[in-house]
Amino acid sequence: MLYRIEYSYGPSAMRAFSAVAIFALLLASPFRVPAHAAGEGCAAAAWSLEADGAQLGAADLAHMPSGRLLEQPLPLAFALDLAPSERAGLPVAPERTGEGGAAGYVRLPAPTADGLLQVTLDQPAWIDLIAGGMPLKAVAFTGVRDCPLARKSVRFAVAAGAPLVLQISGTQAASVKLSISLLPAIK
Repeated sequence: MLYRIEYSYGPSAMRAFSAVAIFALLLASPFRVPAHAAGEGCAAAAWSLEADGAQLGAADLAHMPSGRLLEQPLPLAFALDLAPSERAGLPVAPERTGEGGAAGYVRLPAPTADGLLQVTLDQPAWIDLIAGGMPLKAVAFTGVRDCPLARKSVRFAVAAGAPLVLQISGTQAASVKLSISLLPAIK
């Protein structure tokens, strides 16, 4: 004896079934979007890190000892040699303190125009920018864990005529690669 069973699906059940079927097909599809195009990697940064990453990846990147006055014009990239935090002699206590780690600083000549000082690092670390003995607050930040070009980039609003001190802290590395550039002020 055969029984005939009839199913009645409403519009919401059909939509749910269709959505599940489409999702399953997309997962099985060989035409998936690459991970970096889906918002991961360097593309997930708030601004392009390509130019900074190219500078940080240069084979002839100079090493600078901590405490040095940089006299080269911006943009500039170099590797800053760090010391254990307790011996780094930072001019101002870091805004964030960690347990131990390494730190270092460089002095920058006063900018000739108001603008945004962008500092990009190849690894995680804390960045402090000091003007007139006072730490400046960052106006923008981007960081991407899985970007091979750069790990972190921070922007500070700077005024013409004020000498600056750039401090790096909170890392376990012996040196950190960094790129510094001055962008036009936002009007």
